[in-house]
Amino acid sequence: MRFPLSVKAILPRLPQALVLFSAMILMGCDAISTKGVASSCETGTAQFLVYDGAMKRVCGCTEGEAVFTSSNSFTCTVPVNTTVYFYFTGISISHQISVSTIGTTQMVDASSTVKTAALVMNRTGTFALTDITTGIGGSMVVTP
Repeated sequence: MRFPLSVKAILPRLPQALVLFSAMILMGCDAISTKGVASSCETGTAQFLVYDGAMKRVCGCTEGEAVFTSSNSFTCTVPVNTTVYFYFTGISISHQISVSTIGTTQMVDASSTVKTAALVMNRTGTFALTDITTGIGGSMVVTP
């Protein structure tokens, strides 16, 4: 069987194809990795801004918007299966968010091209949420 294009013709176009394919995947996932913080949350989501010396609860938590600068300083109450987004803004050090027994985000630093991470609160209960780097955090209360 003969193919209409040779491998030599396809290889130079491969990077462009991968970029287009990646963009289609991101659009299909509502561009999670590039979407910026919203002024109000979509149903089933909550959002935090993560700075080098603070975390800001933006929306989606029953408790509303607020800024926190110490450990065990906040509570965020959400329904089960809420996706919590973390936007790392203006950071100069690495950050990684952990929600006990739920999961841990990837490490994000100033040179990272992706400045967004997300965790799905897939179990009910109260869980410690901590920026592993700074110790800033609080409690995620996940309700039925």
